[in-house]
Amino acid sequence: MKRAVIFFWLTVVCGAAIPAVVAIWTASAKGAPLQTAIQEWTDNLFAPGANELVLTLISAAPFLLLAVLSLFHMSGGNSGPRTAGVSGALMAGVALAVQVHSSIRMSHHSTAAIGFFFLPFEELIVMPIGYGFGRLVSSLLRRLKP
Repeated sequence: MKRAVIFFWLTVVCGAAIPAVVAIWTASAKGAPLQTAIQEWTDNLFAPGANELVLTLISAAPFLLLAVLSLFHMSGGNSGPRTAGVSGALMAGVALAVQVHSSIRMSHHSTAAIGFFFLPFEELIVMPIGYGFGRLVSSLLRRLKP
């Protein structure tokens, strides 16, 4: 049960932190000092047209779903393969979210922000694939052990 709670909060924090970390990182990559990038992000939390809070909630929705499902899924027995599956889903979701957020924020096209709308649906497709891959790797590693 303790492992399930740790994964629950890890998933929630990842889902909530990725948009902020990527926004600050891309602003710094474009040449802004770190303090200015952080200030710009906090100024845009509730700004019309650049509402970072809404973008964070949209991006975090699949992670919140994964967190709740992992809490129930990992509370039962046979937690080894389940932990590997949830880890795979979390890694796949984080990788996709970081890639999509950074490519949207680094883009110079005016319609790139539409990607924020499609991101939760893409994450809902990628996370089960990551879950299956994590379970597959876990079963392969168990078979290789003598």
